[in-house]
Amino acid sequence: MHRTESEKTDTGLLAGLTLLAIVFALALTFATLELPVALGRLLAGLFPDIHPVIEPVRIEEFMATARPVGYSCLALIVLLIGAGFITGRRGISLLGSAALFLPTFGYFFASMFFLAGLGIIRVPFIPFWEGPVSIINLGDVIYLPYMGMVYPFWLLGIDVRMAIAWVCIGLGLLVFILGVAFMTTFFSHLFETVFKPFHIRWR
Repeated sequence: MHRTESEKTDTGLLAGLTLLAIVFALALTFATLELPVALGRLLAGLFPDIHPVIEPVRIEEFMATARPVGYSCLALIVLLIGAGFITGRRGISLLGSAALFLPTFGYFFASMFFLAGLGIIRVPFIPFWEGPVSIINLGDVIYLPYMGMVYPFWLLGIDVRMAIAWVCIGLGLLVFILGVAFMTTFFSHLFETVFKPFHIRWR
């Protein structure tokens, strides 16, 4: 059974969009991994790494300056989010939410001192580290499923930590690629069925 020209065109379009989705996903993954490293090295000159055991005095001196900044930043973020809800202006709330989410990118940069290099953007999280109970440490509960997968194999003398990490990375890339491919296919069909007829009609 021979395929029509329309079917061949759709197949070629789908293949091209899937290839573009794969390239986009790989490029974004590379940028996600390399950009924090590049920015961290750039900021390392201003916010150098400090060994917490060898240089505790330097860390305390740095924290004496960073602590008021961290509390002020967190207070400003909370005020932005609250003001947005009270006034009904979503833009202000979104700005505050984005500012609260931004420090998480500091975790992509590995260093001994958590505020070194790119880690400086985590300064609004300082209030969450301090106090009688570290709120940040409560997030360690997410390790429970991971421990449930690793521990049985560890009892058998098998280390599956890297295997699990690579499987999770692979599944994440697969889901992202499929999502991008679906969205590009959806919008291409939307253009063909909705916008293109209007374009042809008004030519």
